[in-house]
Amino acid sequence: MVSFESVQDAHTKVLALNDAPLTIAAEILWTFIGLCIIVDFFKSRKFTFGDYMARIVLLIMVLAAGAFLTQKIMAYDFSLDQKTWKQNYLNPYIQSLPVQEKEVVDFKQPTKTQIDKTGIKSNYLNPNSKSSWVQLLVRDSKNQLKTITVQVVIHKENIKKSYVKYRKMKKSISSTYNEQAYYETHLYVPEGYKILAPVSKDD
Repeated sequence: MVSFESVQDAHTKVLALNDAPLTIAAEILWTFIGLCIIVDFFKSRKFTFGDYMARIVLLIMVLAAGAFLTQKIMAYDFSLDQKTWKQNYLNPYIQSLPVQEKEVVDFKQPTKTQIDKTGIKSNYLNPNSKSSWVQLLVRDSKNQLKTITVQVVIHKENIKKSYVKYRKMKKSISSTYNEQAYYETHLYVPEGYKILAPVSKDD
């Protein structure tokens, strides 16, 4: 099972790759500057002792900067990208999260204001999932009623009562994948219901 720490660590490495082009360009620049100093050092014959010392100090600074950038480049994991991270880390982690289920007493289409103010975004492993915004009146384990506005994939089944299933993270990974969002959110309704929103046929 993929742990939260490994998912977060891999995500940090993916984000670090955003700086890779700039770091590599800086490494090339410092290498060029260092080579120019070395060529100038051996080519010129009119330097004073002070000139030589100044160039030696400058060369040491260039080498130190180059060594730092080299270590930074070596720390990059170029085998990771956003797609690989999702396939090998995020998706397995989401699949390992416990499924939460609540009875749906009623549901309706929310207004744009309700979506903007209280809407809970849902993320799906399948990017082609056809989700819709709905406002649900759900009953929790304590028999309390609560209204939530959330993105769901709707399924019609041979059932008498509607219910919703989803997963949640306990800790946030990023602004997109956080503990406020829902994951793999599916609303199951009786077959006789008339629904204007898209209904999934992949039950």
